[in-house]
Amino acid sequence: MEKIKFFGFDMDYTLASYKSPQYESLAFGILRDRLVEIGYPQELKNFQYEPSFPVRGLWFDTLYGTMLKLDQFGNILICLRGFNTLSPEVTKSQKFIRTNS
Repeated sequence: MEKIKFFGFDMDYTLASYKSPQYESLAFGILRDRLVEIGYPQELKNFQYEPSFPVRGLWFDTLYGTMLKLDQFGNILICLRGFNTLSPEVTKSQKFIRTNS
């Protein structure tokens, strides 16, 4: 797991119709419990699925615990550490810059 830099889930409803939010809640609980089983802190068990939190197109940085929402061009739209939103001033220096103009 230490070699994994990013992870994500793709539930695009192509092969199945999911019962939302029941399916997402079930997947969240199974993953949370598995993380605790393999050695992550027991405190993870305190987290409950919040249906309004996940959003399409997120990247999670396992090194720093940062979640990024990017647009189709790689620009950072929002940056979260836990449930805390980092200000645009903090993320501005990390903005995607096109170098092949």
